Amino acid sequence: MVTARYLEMRCNDAEICAVWFDKEEQVYNQEFHELSLDGMTFNVLVNYPNPLEVEKEGLSIELKLLEITDPKVTYPIKVTGALALDGALVFGRNLNDGQFRRLGDAVEILIPISRLGRLPEEDYPLEAHISLEYVHLMEKQSINDGLLVYDQYGRPVMQTVRDTTARSTLVVGLGQDVTLIRLKAATMQAMAP
Repeated sequence: MVTARYLEMRCNDAEICAVWFDKEEQVYNQEFHELSLDGMTFNVLVNYPNPLEVEKEGLSIELKLLEITDPKVTYPIKVTGALALDGALVFGRNLNDGQFRRLGDAVEILIPISRLGRLPEEDYPLEAHISLEYVHLMEKQSINDGLLVYDQYGRPVMQTVRDTTARSTLVVGLGQDVTLIRLKAATMQAMAP
């Protein structure tokens, strides 16, 4: 027999029973975060149902580039993937990309939840980890004919060059644990003797 907070057994007149989940029990959460990372500031809007039905629903995340405080960060800033994690355990992934080309640009990411827990209904403190990639400029001293270049006051002359691609991860912690529901697991558990 299934004993869970959101799941119950329903039977028809022919006494055929199945595990049932009332969608009216779902509450759709919307959370706002303002996060800074390596000289960039993002507005983050996260939407997710609670409880969340595994393999059908996921986390919807909208990132909006609000500000760049480090002048060495260059466009485009690319989103290269996103994970839904509980510690080191991966509950979902999205490898689609998006990019920011100027302030105010927004990228929407959907992370489907696919990991199956041990029980038909479990709570998890999920986090979204969003991978970003961009070119970071750096300064180096100018060299002319193999010699370092100095100005008339004896200060080194610097030039801006492209550095290698920088990679960072923006971490968004959800405000509450998410209840994950697996109807297939509940049906199998209900059918077990």
